[in-house]
Amino acid sequence: MDQLPTSVPPRKPAATKWIARIGAAVLLLLFVWIYHFAPIADEFWNGQVIYYIIIVASLAAAISGTLLTRQFEKGEPPRRVWLTFTLGWWAWALGELTDLVYSFVYADYPEFTLIDACWVLGYLFFGLSLYHQFRLIYDRKKKMGTAYYLPVAALILLITAGFTQLAIQRGLGEEWSWAGVYLAVFYPVCDLVQGAAALWLSLLFGRGRWGRPWWALICFAIADAISTWFWIGGGADLSQETRNLIWLFSDTVYLGGYLLAALAFLSAYRLQKSNTTPLETLLKRHV
Repeated sequence: MDQLPTSVPPRKPAATKWIARIGAAVLLLLFVWIYHFAPIADEFWNGQVIYYIIIVASLAAAISGTLLTRQFEKGEPPRRVWLTFTLGWWAWALGELTDLVYSFVYADYPEFTLIDACWVLGYLFFGLSLYHQFRLIYDRKKKMGTAYYLPVAALILLITAGFTQLAIQRGLGEEWSWAGVYLAVFYPVCDLVQGAAALWLSLLFGRGRWGRPWWALICFAIADAISTWFWIGGGADLSQETRNLIWLFSDTVYLGGYLLAALAFLSAYRLQKSNTTPLETLLKRHV
């Protein structure tokens, strides 16, 4: 008598996980190698390959976020969190693609570009996603309306205006208009605020998979902090070789933010799809 075949647990999710991790590691190592050693003789095309790597990573983050978002039905509270968060990654991916196009068209970029519109839109969506996530966590004890969100947004704009005046007084961005300097300051201010909020969420969720997607914002906060430090005159007494190494670290962390977001989204996607620890169950443990 023939026996029925023994059921074998599927291996595809585990294989996909390791393929994604290996792919991310390869991209990261390739980026560092090309960035530091510049193996391509033509400097322009060496930079273009670096652009392509960043674009691949940004699209990976946006696509992975989309996969996670689709695991939630319309009307489910977590869907708003991941939908707005994913839209932020799509805005930044579009910004990276636009940056690539501009590199073929302009030797010197205009003061305001479509790239800036993509960055600002991304920050807007990231801010909304953080707001929805905190509201989802704390609403069970205390109702929070949009009245809590608008003052925070206004405060960020005011802080940016204050730092803009300080930057102008220090002679930064002399070739720019006031609005141009404001925009340049706006980015690191948003990174600082959103990075702090992401750190808060990571502490709330611990080392669990639902906290990991937010870690990417911390990476961008670190990368932009280094860029801002150089912009305000930091590292002037350092050798050029040391400055290049710091820039390499900053840009590698920048790329790592996209890769971390992609891997974290995929991990949360597999977790939600398996229904082993759905997000709603996890949220109840923190309220």
